[in-house]
Amino acid sequence: MTHVASTAGTQPLPRRERQRQQTVAEITATAHRLLLRDGVVGVTLRSIAREMGMTAPGLYRYFDSHEAVVTALAAQLYDDVRDALCEARDAQPPDDVTARLIEVCRAFRSWALGHRAEFGLLFANPITDPARPATDVCEEAGRRFGLVFGDLFTQLWQQRPFPVPAQDDLDGDLVAQLRSEQDLVTGDVPIGAVYVFLRCWARLYGTVTLEVFGHLGWALDDTSAIFEDMLTDNAAALGALDDYHRL
Repeated sequence: MTHVASTAGTQPLPRRERQRQQTVAEITATAHRLLLRDGVVGVTLRSIAREMGMTAPGLYRYFDSHEAVVTALAAQLYDDVRDALCEARDAQPPDDVTARLIEVCRAFRSWALGHRAEFGLLFANPITDPARPATDVCEEAGRRFGLVFGDLFTQLWQQRPFPVPAQDDLDGDLVAQLRSEQDLVTGDVPIGAVYVFLRCWARLYGTVTLEVFGHLGWALDDTSAIFEDMLTDNAAALGALDDYHRL
């Protein structure tokens, strides 16, 4: 899926700019094809230029570095996975926050298992951190992805607060770090709740990563049960275990 700026309701772009946007989109799409075919190491300026019938120096008229190309591709992929999460979320009733959050987690796993190369680019060798303040197009896209989880977590807390550790019970250095990342969630929640959110994300991310890269294959042919057990752990941490069993 290639995202191209819309000009609906505005003056048409000059022909030169339209051609530039089309070329940028083609470069990003070519980088994506190479990622699928050859992995991250295959996404080079030389290989992109060869696929497009261009010279490598010619690409510098559109991207000033290899990193810029990969960053543009990553921004597109963050939006793609976010679209999948939002579709799963919106298939559930708006007032059933637990169901929406559980289905978002399942959709993240499904997308990851169906897009292993893309997952590897975004999450195995992350070029951006969705928790960081937005500074460019990739950071913004990563943040949009992260806030799908953060928004639902905040809604769940506001709807039915669950037990969280008191700030005084947490390590001081940890509290300082959590304060710097408190905007991971979108509402007024205590530091202890941010800590619970991060622990839940670590379980989800860790389990999915092990599945994607086959690191449980030595023990299991089917890892679905392990994933669902992880969801029960997260649901219990969020005070939503009964709701999880209802789904």
